Amino acid sequence: MNPAPEVKRRRRGAVLEDAILDAAWEVLSEGGYPAFTLDAVARRAHTSRTVLARRWDSRATLLAATVAHQAQREAGEPMDTGTLRNDVLVLLGEASLNLDRFVALLYASASGDGITHVTPPARLRELFLSESAARMEDAWFRAVDRGEAPDGPIDPWLLALPLDLFSAEVLMTRQAPGALRLAWIVDEVFMPLVRARME
Repeated sequence: MNPAPEVKRRRRGAVLEDAILDAAWEVLSEGGYPAFTLDAVARRAHTSRTVLARRWDSRATLLAATVAHQAQREAGEPMDTGTLRNDVLVLLGEASLNLDRFVALLYASASGDGITHVTPPARLRELFLSESAARMEDAWFRAVDRGEAPDGPIDPWLLALPLDLFSAEVLMTRQAPGALRLAWIVDEVFMPLVRARME
């Protein structure tokens, strides 16, 4: 007796959207922003451009959704190494392992197709770095509880500094900073500023 043929189920709703955004991230990671087109994503997701166009009216809006989706996928367990210094080093190390996001930001920001009009640079930055920024804030609050960081209003510039320096290096070199460079960012720039606020 022959087995019944497998019925191919049609993807719908969240299942379809997840599949498209996963495919979009693959296209972006492999070919960069120049290769990131609605047609290329549709082919990778085994669907049609019309299906994509119902959800995202341009590659700018698809990019924003793709990055937000990937940030959720990459979100790890809350880190707690026991010190602020090591928490920040772990965070930067994880960013090094997920370098595609920062290279994509380079392509998107530098493109001449109007993406920064549809998605302003500040919004792009928020999309690409929001998950890391949230984890940085969690590390800061733990440091406050341990007496490593000053209590009171958070200085958003100080909290953003390690990732800003990391991002600047990636945008200039398209490579992740090495371990010594990451340690320099933390030990020579970030932690001295934290300690200065404790005085």
